Amino acid sequence: MIRTNKHYINDFIEYTERILTTLEGVSREEFQKDVDIQDMIYRRVEVLGEIVKRLPDEFIQRYKEIPWNNIAKTRDFLAHHYEDTTAGIIYDAVKIDLPTILENVQKIKDLVL
Repeated sequence: MIRTNKHYINDFIEYTERILTTLEGVSREEFQKDVDIQDMIYRRVEVLGEIVKRLPDEFIQRYKEIPWNNIAKTRDFLAHHYEDTTAGIIYDAVKIDLPTILENVQKIKDLVL
């Protein structure tokens, strides 16, 4: 099956919702102590970055309100510099930035072919 931008956006929304659902009710301190939850979130953030990397440049340029580049760079950092990853920073990025990103991606969902 050929995957379209619509598929990638739906995947992005699904993985973002999984991340946010998993962290519901989880404090920063709990997250920093629970390596199983960290591993789960890190992997899902990596998947978000992979999804972004599969979107064509013209799509990325069309929807500049979404920090696509930062999402892809976060994926690269987690994959290649895992030893330098700080749980608190990832937690903050997910809890603070991801809800707004999700909201913006949901807005463009119906515009995507």
